[in-house]
Parts: sequence; structure tokens; C-alpha cells
Amino acid sequence: MADADIEPGSPVQCATATSGDVITFADSSVAVTPTQTDVAAVQADRKRVIGICLGSADTWNTGAPVKATDGNLAAVFVPLQ
Repeated sequence: MADADIEPGSPVQCATATSGDVITFADSSVAVTPTQTDVAAVQADRKRVIGICLGSADTWNTGAPVKATDGNLAAVFVPLQ
């Protein structure tokens, strides 16, 4: 289930507020001249991505998917690890 609006094609992570839900992945910001700490933070962030949102569960396979809205089912492609 989407814990916020999620556009099709967006990487998703587990929601931080609602167990079992997903939200759009939010990575750390990196300075213009990144430090090793910045690089390590981005690498750790990427490990939170669990899949790609395909859109609303009702429209993901119609050829014209729409965003999954807060509180509604989201179709998520989860690749094999």
C-alpha cells in the first residue's frame, strides 16, 4: 500500500511511518565536492530501495498506469536479489 503518492517508475522503499507500506525512495543530498562520508551515505541509502513502483494496482498493466495514491494499493516490481 502506498503511504504517499508514488509516480510510476519511481524507486520505492519501506515506509518510515506505516509498517507494511511503501514510499518514494529519498536519498541523501550530496555536496558539490563529495566527501567519503557522502559517498558512503549514498551507498547505504541505495540499500533501502526494495523495488520500482509500476503505478496504481488498478492501472499498472493497462498501458497507461497512473500514480499510486496515499492509502491505495501500489503495484511494485521487486527484483530477485
